[in-house]
Amino acid sequence: MKKYILFSLIFLISFKLVQSQNYFPLHVGDKFIYFYYYNQWWTGGGTSGSYKTIMKIKKDSIINNKKYFYCEGFPTGIGNVFIRLDSISKNLLRFDSSNSCSYYNYEKLIDSLKMDSIYCYENACSNWFLFSKGIDTLFGQASNFKFFTSGSTIPNYVREFKANFGLIRFEDHIFQGTFSGRDGYGNLIGCLINGIIYGDTTVSDIKEIYSELPKNFSLSQNYPNPFNPSTSIKYSVSSIRIVKLTVYNIQGKEIATLVNEKQSPGTYEVSWDGSAYPSGVYFYKLIAGDYSETKKMILLK
Repeated sequence: MKKYILFSLIFLISFKLVQSQNYFPLHVGDKFIYFYYYNQWWTGGGTSGSYKTIMKIKKDSIINNKKYFYCEGFPTGIGNVFIRLDSISKNLLRFDSSNSCSYYNYEKLIDSLKMDSIYCYENACSNWFLFSKGIDTLFGQASNFKFFTSGSTIPNYVREFKANFGLIRFEDHIFQGTFSGRDGYGNLIGCLINGIIYGDTTVSDIKEIYSELPKNFSLSQNYPNPFNPSTSIKYSVSSIRIVKLTVYNIQGKEIATLVNEKQSPGTYEVSWDGSAYPSGVYFYKLIAGDYSETKKMILLK
């Protein structure tokens, strides 16, 4: 009898934990770092590449008597947006100032996280299927996941949410014609959730130092210069771009990549530690879209 009661208690506790799992945690200050790979092709050519992209929960606000969180850099093409997770329906929603979706009042559905049956279909100004679900491990923690797709055979878009971690995987397959299109794959590699760090969050070493929006792209002279052993490099981004900042030696060989990610407009600062390199002249180069600039710095030990 005691064993039966103990088993029942364990079952109820486990059930409660599963039921309480949050598929999209929202706290001001949370950060989610993704590694994104893309392959674009067209008749006679193509291009591919990879970079890190970061999603940040910057602030919360009350809009139409509902609490939203301002999300900067939602990685599935949504961009900067106010979002909320409805406590009853478990729908992940974004604020829609144009009120263009008749199913909701000034909102649009991002994903219906309440869906719990395989192949369950949600049609509310967003067409998504719950394709699969289960339990797996991420950053050493086992929890439930839900895998959504916009199609049942060859999906154009994919999103996977994991309890306690939110969006952990996304794909986009865009066909622009018979012989052109783009494939993209993104995976969560690290995050900061409610003050706890998981995985690789090295991208957070890049500091955003000014909130004002720059009018132009720019690359500043490093400081101090000469330096020993570390120095800081400041640069400005005037529009959303994939930003790459690299360091080269005097022979023109790339020796370090300091930044390689999609960034929103702002002024940033990143440091480089030259402890492992000999004294001499080095160069650092910033590439952001069509903008490119190179400057010289001196490591003096």
